[in-house]
Amino acid sequence: MVLFSARVPKSEIARTGAVPAGFEAVADALDGNGDLSAATQELGRRTALEGAALDDVLDDLAATYRSRRDFWDEPPFEVVKSLAIAWADGSLRYLHAVSCEDPLTGLASLAHVRTRISEIYREASREGVPGPPDFAFLVVEIDFTDSSASQLDRVLRMVDVSDMVRKVCTGAEPIGQLSASRAVVVIRRDKRLGDAVGALLGLLHDWHQLRSGLPARLWIEGLPTTADSAALLLDELAR
Repeated sequence: MVLFSARVPKSEIARTGAVPAGFEAVADALDGNGDLSAATQELGRRTALEGAALDDVLDDLAATYRSRRDFWDEPPFEVVKSLAIAWADGSLRYLHAVSCEDPLTGLASLAHVRTRISEIYREASREGVPGPPDFAFLVVEIDFTDSSASQLDRVLRMVDVSDMVRKVCTGAEPIGQLSASRAVVVIRRDKRLGDAVGALLGLLHDWHQLRSGLPARLWIEGLPTTADSAALLLDELAR
């Protein structure tokens, strides 16, 4: 349904400014050449997916109306509401579609690892576990220092690391990327940890000898007593 279905033709002389980029369909609808409701809703969804802030979108909407000042001083409430609802819907759809994993490497984001660490400390607190939780950071690092590998080659090497880690850590352990050369596993410290480290060391050795020629190292960082300290340690490892 068109919000304003009938308009008096607009005089070209009355225009007072340029139409913001991307708002041409709304301007055309204000000129009587389209469906204003449809144009506004499409604008809201599109700008949300592009990452535009709502206040910036509304400012540009107002500028579009002012460019047709002979008929409109400011956008009517119904139009603002329509755009805002469409923008909110687009934002929610975008957030729901965003994965916590890098689509190339399959490694979780640093933010996801942080969230999992916070959950681990909360679980330990609820269970009354004294001292730090019984987990550790298992860190894998590729040494690109003397390498002429391109950015794409570096990403592909991290894909290799992700594959190797997943062959060893087959449970629900978060496997994340700390930097362009480091991956981390938040792993439980139990009797299986030693076996996991041994198996991963073997895979890294074969990978170095047979495929990449790049040195890699593996080490364990125990979790500190508090969640804040764990976050600082994670920041340090991500440098």
